[in-house]
Amino acid sequence: MLRLLFSILFISYVSAAAAQQNANTILVMDGSGSMWGQINGVNKIVIARDVVGDLLDSFPQDQNLGLTVYGHRERGNCADIETVVAPASDTKAQIRDAVNAINPRGKTPMTDAIIAAAEALRYTEEAATVILVSDGIETCNPDPCAAAQALEEAGINFTAHVVGFDVTDPAALAQMQCLAEETGGQFLTAANASELTTALTTVVAEPVYVPQTVELVGVLQRGGPEITEPIRWNILPEAGANIDGNGPGFALDLPGGGYNVVGIRETDSAEAGITFDVAALETDQRQRVEVVFPEPEPDPTEVTFRAVIGTATGAVIDTPVFWDISSEADGMILEEETANPLQAMLKQGSHTVTAYWAEQEVSSPSRQFIVTADPRDIVVVFEPPAITASIGAPSTAVAGSTIDVTWDGPANTGDYIGIGKTGVSGSARWRNYAPVADGTPLQLLVPPEPGQYAISYFDDATKDVLGAAQIERHAGRNHHKRAGRSQRERSVRGRMDRTGLQRRFHRCRHCRRKRVRSVEELHAHR
Repeated sequence: MLRLLFSILFISYVSAAAAQQNANTILVMDGSGSMWGQINGVNKIVIARDVVGDLLDSFPQDQNLGLTVYGHRERGNCADIETVVAPASDTKAQIRDAVNAINPRGKTPMTDAIIAAAEALRYTEEAATVILVSDGIETCNPDPCAAAQALEEAGINFTAHVVGFDVTDPAALAQMQCLAEETGGQFLTAANASELTTALTTVVAEPVYVPQTVELVGVLQRGGPEITEPIRWNILPEAGANIDGNGPGFALDLPGGGYNVVGIRETDSAEAGITFDVAALETDQRQRVEVVFPEPEPDPTEVTFRAVIGTATGAVIDTPVFWDISSEADGMILEEETANPLQAMLKQGSHTVTAYWAEQEVSSPSRQFIVTADPRDIVVVFEPPAITASIGAPSTAVAGSTIDVTWDGPANTGDYIGIGKTGVSGSARWRNYAPVADGTPLQLLVPPEPGQYAISYFDDATKDVLGAAQIERHAGRNHHKRAGRSQRERSVRGRMDRTGLQRRFHRCRHCRRKRVRSVEELHAHR
């Protein structure tokens, strides 16, 4: 026995360009045998004709309307589905005549009629709304609820509103409610013609959408805590003017549509954005939109650079030092920075430093180091510079004469200035000498032997030469006289014993001019 007494379906096609405005609408009407049933002595088909007539009068004249009927031609055929009037403007009279001519006789392929109408209206490409009025359970498709789920999943924006007309069967009510809930539609009930008219008027009426409260929040990860730093927001709707706001969080009312939002974190100018949609709803459901920002960079760390001499604890160089510092992430960040010590605020990560000691014209090897959250010292060690001295003396001198010599050197205790032949070694390098303690200039006696001589600054501890000047010895006018006297002195001294030599030495003015201090030194310097 046919249990479905009455079904009316409105399927609304909504174009993307003009949603809810002049939409194509198809009325799907039940023409099955159950429509001959009565409510308060009136056949259901008669009630349907009256209700549809009233609804047609409420549609705008330019509204595109169509009519589909099922179960009106054959008994027991679940494929008996026909579009009688194609959607077009000014079709209300045609639809009224077609409804009045329906002679119910067949089965109730309610679900297949919904699917066929949805496919005809390209529900996978455009939004579509179905309004179903029924008093019983589907008689052809075993699972209308599963079919509704499939339509919802495949459709762009598919919605089914369901009105239960004089329905008391709990299974039928559950089935209808599932159809509405699975597609996001409304489920209403009506017990008589008046309530049916009210229900159909409610679901057919264009919905009044309200703006949705959208809360924009910045986070570091989905579902994470909200960022507390100030954020500048810019919201770009698909249509309309941009909207600016300030946070960290920012709430505003937005109508349904697509939006793009960009946020700028003021502490480090980091940007983040997201595209989101606001649903067209008749009540404010509030919407939270999370915008994921990158992790903020840690605060820079103070690093102190020192250039020292010899060892890590050596003296800090007090003449200009130039620093080049680069980071692995950003390249050169300090170039030829002059200070010693040098303090710099650096980002965490790997860095490289090179120092240049200007006075010595020498660069340090490049050194890699890691900056962490903790301040640190970087010490660059330079080799001690070589100790040197300078000598100022005439380029020539008379044999046996005394000359003035200027010097500049470390002046360590025991250091001395000596004169000796060029190319000799050992103590011969200082045939005559004078301590630097005598000051500058000091006096040196030029040896009597001819040749090239070197006047040198000697380090007493190492006997190393720290500086030297060349001098040439020549005879002068009294050379022959001096040479004869020197020969006679050598003959006499050769015949003297040790005691006699000491007496001669102490009386010898020539020895005193040479500043020789003892007989032993006399032997050593001759």
